[in-house]
Amino acid sequence: MQRRGLSRFWKRCGVWCWACVLGVLPAMGQRAAELQVLLLDADSARLARELSWPSASYADTVALFEALGKWVGELQEAAYLEASVDTLLRSSGGRYTALLHLGPAYTWLELDVGDAPPDWLQQAGYRERYFEDKAFSFDRWLQLRDRLVRIAANNGYPFVRVSLRAIAWRSPAALKAAIQIQKGPLISMEGIELAGKPPLSEAYLYAYLGFSPDEPYNEDKIRRVRDRLRELPFVRMTRDPQVIFTDDRARVLLELGPQPASRFDFIIGVLPNSAQTGRLLLTGQLEGEVLNAFGRGERLAARFEQTRPQTQELNLALTYPYVLGLPFGADLAFGLYRRDTNFLNLDWRAGVSYLLAGGDYFQVFVGNQVTNLLRVDSAMLARAMELPDTLDVRRSSFGLEYTVRRLDYRFNPRKGWSAWLRAGAGTRLIRLNTRIVGFGFEGLYDSLALRSAQFRLEADLARYWPIGGRGALRLGLRAGAILSRADVLANERYRIGGAKLLRGFDEQSIFARHFAIASVEYRFLLGQNSYLYAFLDQAGVDTRSATAPTEALDFPRGFGAGLTFETRAGLFGLSLALGSRRDLPVDFGAPKVHLGYLSLF
Repeated sequence: MQRRGLSRFWKRCGVWCWACVLGVLPAMGQRAAELQVLLLDADSARLARELSWPSASYADTVALFEALGKWVGELQEAAYLEASVDTLLRSSGGRYTALLHLGPAYTWLELDVGDAPPDWLQQAGYRERYFEDKAFSFDRWLQLRDRLVRIAANNGYPFVRVSLRAIAWRSPAALKAAIQIQKGPLISMEGIELAGKPPLSEAYLYAYLGFSPDEPYNEDKIRRVRDRLRELPFVRMTRDPQVIFTDDRARVLLELGPQPASRFDFIIGVLPNSAQTGRLLLTGQLEGEVLNAFGRGERLAARFEQTRPQTQELNLALTYPYVLGLPFGADLAFGLYRRDTNFLNLDWRAGVSYLLAGGDYFQVFVGNQVTNLLRVDSAMLARAMELPDTLDVRRSSFGLEYTVRRLDYRFNPRKGWSAWLRAGAGTRLIRLNTRIVGFGFEGLYDSLALRSAQFRLEADLARYWPIGGRGALRLGLRAGAILSRADVLANERYRIGGAKLLRGFDEQSIFARHFAIASVEYRFLLGQNSYLYAFLDQAGVDTRSATAPTEALDFPRGFGAGLTFETRAGLFGLSLALGSRRDLPVDFGAPKVHLGYLSLF
């Protein structure tokens, strides 16, 4: 093995030493160079068939020496451990001759597993055939050794030593050895020690970090502690985590402090010459989110929005992670939507989430939505002899949801990606309205499928790239589809448009059965949370319904620019957006203006 160490040293230094002896270093890089390799102890033609051969000409002497050193390294990795350039001759005209000592191709004769535990070997990917009558590869042994060390450290032996013993050369260039594992003491986890002013309970930290007292020491868990704590928006580390060993016990010392993450924000929309009212329309949205108020990592959220006169929406949500210390969380959500005097939607959803690293989760949920008509126009029914596009509906559903985030900063990322996916299936039941029946129009329900299956697919994807020192590019895709053989009523459809979804249009002014919105946004950062931005939203929507079967597809487009800046009082934002669609050209005199404010606490 000493010969190989000398060969590695020669590979790195030997060629350059010859360059110094020959006095070519001062002339490096000045003219082209040619190389000829002569083997002292092997057939050049045979070697050229088995291995790659260095080029004959190079741009300069620097490139020649680098290529020659690299080639010697490749020979050693190919089991010719003694390969080295013993002599490098220089002749006139920039021609060099390298005299190479190749030596025999070394082989593994046998690698005895010794006292290595069989399950460790299996996890490390050990196969006997890799080390029996095979070309010698020291890197393969190093990979096996490192895997065994890691497996031992994850099973309570952080001070393990893995080496080769009983090394013997049974024949020239044939190696036999055995694996030796010195485990050291078995270390158990004593627990977590908190210092400073930790904003989290020990029970939450044990569940979140995956620790339990008296379990064997696990190196991978220890290495992930810092990254996992950084993924919590409401915690900051005042000092890097430390591991303290006492006899055969280990404990993790954490110094944590609170980090402002709860928020309150509002957006005011100023929509001149609104398409919904034909005049100036003011809209408003209030939203609050409280994180970790009780030290359990819980989330409370509420949002209220008024999109037009007599149209309001209220949403409430509660998330409670690690119920009973298990990696499961409970999610509850309630929503209310009132559309003028036409209808009222009430819906709720309950889910159980399996919590993954970094705030990611996989959720199973059930939900229910009820729509009640608030007004029935009997004159219209008598005149048209058809039901309105909103009816009393009850829809029950169940489904799956998955969220993953890989962002460098939660509030204003420059790089990374995020994905949110949801798929649901359920049954829709149209209920007979007592007033419609009382007016004598119950026969209009005969043409409807009162009970039908309905499927919903939704996605929200985003990707961020840094541009230059302060720029960032965001590409996003938001999409949804309602799949059903029966017609989808207006009160069941997606409502898009506004500051959060398809900018440049009145809030929730487009009712779509299917939609997809691709967004491109460039941000120029003025600070961690301050930036200028410009955007383009291109959408495709399907607005067809039983009452308007010829509407087909539309491709609305929104574009504009804005500014978000940070002050001691919070974040303020201003944006202007314009939009166009099939029946609505761009009106540069009436941009949609949104004013926003966000406060972290």
